[in-house]
Amino acid sequence: MRSARRFGGLSLAGRVALGMVALTFASSAPQAVVPVEAVAGSYHVYSCALPNGRPAPTDGWSGSITGPFMNPVNTCAEGGSLAALINGSPAQPVNAMATWAFTAPGFATIKEAALWRTISADSLAAGSAESLGWLAAPNNSYDSADVFDQCVAQGCGSEGEPSNRFGAANGVVVPASYLNGATHIYVNAACGGAQGGSCPAVGTPYMADTQLMAANITLESNGPPSASAVGGSLLTAQVLNGPQNILITASDPGPGVYEAIFEIDGKVIATPVLNDNNGRCQNAGGTSDGTAAFIYLQPCPSQVNSVDVPFDPSVAPEGPHDLKVLISDAAGNTTTILDHQVVVDNSGAYTTLLTRGACNGTSCDDHAQLIQTSKQRASFTRHLSRSGLTLTGRLADHTGAPIKGAQVQLLEQPSNPGASMKAAGSVSTDQNGAWAFKVPDGPSRLVRVAYFSHLKDTTAAAQLDYHERVYAAVLMHAPRHVRLGRAAVFRGRLVGGFIPYPGQQVEIEIFYGHRWRTIEVLRTDKHGRFAYRYVFTIGAGSSYRFRATVRYSPAYPFLGSSSRPVQIQVQG
Repeated sequence: MRSARRFGGLSLAGRVALGMVALTFASSAPQAVVPVEAVAGSYHVYSCALPNGRPAPTDGWSGSITGPFMNPVNTCAEGGSLAALINGSPAQPVNAMATWAFTAPGFATIKEAALWRTISADSLAAGSAESLGWLAAPNNSYDSADVFDQCVAQGCGSEGEPSNRFGAANGVVVPASYLNGATHIYVNAACGGAQGGSCPAVGTPYMADTQLMAANITLESNGPPSASAVGGSLLTAQVLNGPQNILITASDPGPGVYEAIFEIDGKVIATPVLNDNNGRCQNAGGTSDGTAAFIYLQPCPSQVNSVDVPFDPSVAPEGPHDLKVLISDAAGNTTTILDHQVVVDNSGAYTTLLTRGACNGTSCDDHAQLIQTSKQRASFTRHLSRSGLTLTGRLADHTGAPIKGAQVQLLEQPSNPGASMKAAGSVSTDQNGAWAFKVPDGPSRLVRVAYFSHLKDTTAAAQLDYHERVYAAVLMHAPRHVRLGRAAVFRGRLVGGFIPYPGQQVEIEIFYGHRWRTIEVLRTDKHGRFAYRYVFTIGAGSSYRFRATVRYSPAYPFLGSSSRPVQIQVQG
């Protein structure tokens, strides 16, 4: 081991023991960071050159000198390097140094770093000071705790291949022990030796030349973004059919607000960038650990307001899913702003199921046919007292094939104003699509047989209408004999309900002079009942016929009708 030397008052003991970091680099593969599983809270920054060799900015790097006739030169934009140079003429004093320093932003530390560099240091006359190039972190001190790569004139001469930017000989991975909480990396060219010495002039342009050809620095920043969803269809939509959107407001204390992340059942299906920050907030790619790479230390905006982010549900399979929307910053820190159950319905089938219900029968044919097989006319008249009206038919699809196992509805709507259509029965079709209804007694009405192609439909796919007119059923009884001067009490009722408020008008009639004559007009109670008292003052020994008659009125859904006559014998 060389004897200890002093540089700027610091011992150089151990510089040889540090040696050169052992590396294996493929000349076409500039990713120097060992692949690891992606971890939130970090991102890459490329300096001077992208992995494809194209020029990159040098954000975070600054140059300085501590002596005359030296330069920190930046030619990265022209495809060059960050060069720390000490002139070969005139002589340079000990402690003269040119430095390029990388400084992490205040919200981050350096997690990993891969550098591609070349170093040359010219040999000087024996007993003179030494020219050298060296790389350090976390402090710019020439000691074993900071120097992780060096080339000294005596024993080195040069390192790397200037003509091959990402050549294997140029690659240096900063050991993890130098980056525990580090915020700086230094690239130096210097004149070293005892105090008061100097590096004399040499025959080459630079006695020390350290060039940073490229850098891939991983920064760690663990502060998550603050975010909220402030609007858009995704906030309330339960069924996703067609394009959706969400309005997002977010801020980030670190490298900036980057992406919206859409997850279906934990799988990421879309990651739109919220604001590309004039092109800075775009992933440059090329990393091997799954994290994003940029060319600026704070690539993305620190604040975005009400950004309208579209979402296309067609990228997800149909059916129910857990949908999450997260916001990430450039380092991959995330905040969840939406987490709820949705149904992806790209074809509209689920929307149909939700709004129209399940298929009614073996097919959901909106052009189905109800074919009548009974001989009932579409319009007919009957008495309420009659029963046994049967309607039969067959249900078929538009091709004539039977629709099996379908519910066919029997509906009715009384003829009085304002009456609504109501269900009166339901049957299922058999294997041949056949159906049959025995229609219950009822008033004058529209009777409808209806097929709804889906169970929640409100409009029938097919229907048969029957217009039924029904005579009112009027019952009345009275005593067969009554004495002269005493009252005969007639009692009766209207059968079948639908009595209008405040009762239905009923006429009491007597058959006299070869025709029916009205002798009283009265109203029923709400149950259709009525009563009438009649006193015979003449006619002893005679008999008379009476009946109750209801005339047609729009409020009472029956045709006009009369009761059977009752005959009364008047006794003296």
